[in-house]
Amino acid sequence: MQIAPTADGFTWTWVNCEDRLDLILWKIIYSAGELLTATVLSRLRECAADDCSFLFVDLSRNNRRCWCDMEDCGNRFKAKRHYERSKKKTV
Repeated sequence: MQIAPTADGFTWTWVNCEDRLDLILWKIIYSAGELLTATVLSRLRECAADDCSFLFVDLSRNNRRCWCDMEDCGNRFKAKRHYERSKKKTV
């Protein structure tokens, strides 16, 4: 990596590393470093699903997002809650 000038300051660029096998790891490390020094760090959350430990940045308007992905973890939670409610009604 190197620092390169831009119109509004400077930026990091990847140089001569397209054929490096560890490039993906360095990009993950770089992204983690960017996140840890960003102002959105206070909105970092862990998914509320019991079987998931993914992290996500809650950018929702009311700052109450619970799941990493609504179609996956959120849907499973809501389906389970619906099943338990309907089971109680039949008992």
